[in-house]
Amino acid sequence: MKKIAFALLTLASPLLLAGQITITSCPDTTVAVSPFACSLPVDYSSRLEYSTTCPGGNVTITSDHPSGSVFPMGINTFTITLTDDCSNTATCEASIEVADNIAPAANCTDNLFVNISGSGPAHITASDIDQGSADNCAIESITISRAFPTPDDTPDEVYFTCADVGRDIPVVLTVKDFYGNSNACWIEISPTNTSNSCTTAGFCNENTGECSNDLQALVDSASDGDVIRINAGGDLGDIVVDGKAITIIVDAADAGFGNVLVQNGGALTIIGDTTVDSATLDDGALEVNGAIVVDTVTATGTGNNRFHVTGGTVRLHDISIDGIVQIEVGADVTGFDVHHFEVQPASTAEVIGGDIKIEDLLINGGTFNANANVYIPCMIEGEDVEVIASGGDWEVDSITADGIIIIEQEANMNLGNLFVEAAKATRVIGRLDIGRAEIRGGLWE
Repeated sequence: MKKIAFALLTLASPLLLAGQITITSCPDTTVAVSPFACSLPVDYSSRLEYSTTCPGGNVTITSDHPSGSVFPMGINTFTITLTDDCSNTATCEASIEVADNIAPAANCTDNLFVNISGSGPAHITASDIDQGSADNCAIESITISRAFPTPDDTPDEVYFTCADVGRDIPVVLTVKDFYGNSNACWIEISPTNTSNSCTTAGFCNENTGECSNDLQALVDSASDGDVIRINAGGDLGDIVVDGKAITIIVDAADAGFGNVLVQNGGALTIIGDTTVDSATLDDGALEVNGAIVVDTVTATGTGNNRFHVTGGTVRLHDISIDGIVQIEVGADVTGFDVHHFEVQPASTAEVIGGDIKIEDLLINGGTFNANANVYIPCMIEGEDVEVIASGGDWEVDSITADGIIIIEQEANMNLGNLFVEAAKATRVIGRLDIGRAEIRGGLWE
């Protein structure tokens, strides 16, 4: 019997297949959804770049999120694996962000009736106005707000008080989605009071809805920044505004204030046509806008007194300054006339902007400083007169002084007559056109 011998061939090392995969670019991009979808199919094949040295060059791509599949909203992070015919593999971490840049559709009803019963208030919610607002993904919140909000308003509901009756109140509905997009719509609501229960009060706080026939009580209960509306004419009486800023809107005809005192850092704004018997500022501010007649304005103390005319035609009979005051005349003012203006010793009156007419100006040891167009058809007179014309055009008929007179100017001033009685200095700084000057003693500089 013939024997056959077998030999076992042992390799010194395993057989290695050639090739290598290199990924040069992995998908990392942001895409936006359409207005009618909240997810998106994404083909990222063009953003995946790679190479292989395996013969044939075939590469198989696998992933939990294949190219062309639907991606949900947000940042999607996933792994892509590449395998070639030589069993080489390579992986990369990809990121596809699907963004929602589409604002929600905010839809408001155009017909909503609000009636205030009793003393009020009435309220509406966002659902009362919403008429099918929608979003391509999902709505996070729908809120409501109104002009001149009341303290009771919330993002879910707004209130209407007797102060709103007869007014058109803009109400805004705001719709937001979960991705930071928002949109809004609005309507105007005109609250009614069919029972006429609101007409008994002459004054209403628009911010709180409180109404009263006692104006001072309403001022005392008001918070800083509140608006009070005057619905009744006649004598409004005296008021004191102490350390707060309020606005009073005069809607009624023939309404007039008595004595008005603004003090301790308070500020009062009066809007509308009215009269004021007297206004006193003691570290206070008074702003007026309308056809307003004020008999007397007095500024006292060393505080920050301010009288601001923002619009309309304002006539003042007397202004007396015993302290420091700034008077500002806005560009929309059609007339600002003062019959008598007096500056007491060691006091300063500063006038800024606009046109001002002063029948006569009395300065007794104080300073009158104006950067405005000033017309004084009568005279400037007094003792130790100091006039600073820091800007504007000045027309002055005459200046009569018993004592020192100082005129400093960077303005255009035309002066008809200058008469100085006492034997003291007369000093003029700047160019001054004088028709006639008479200096009895003293020094002319």
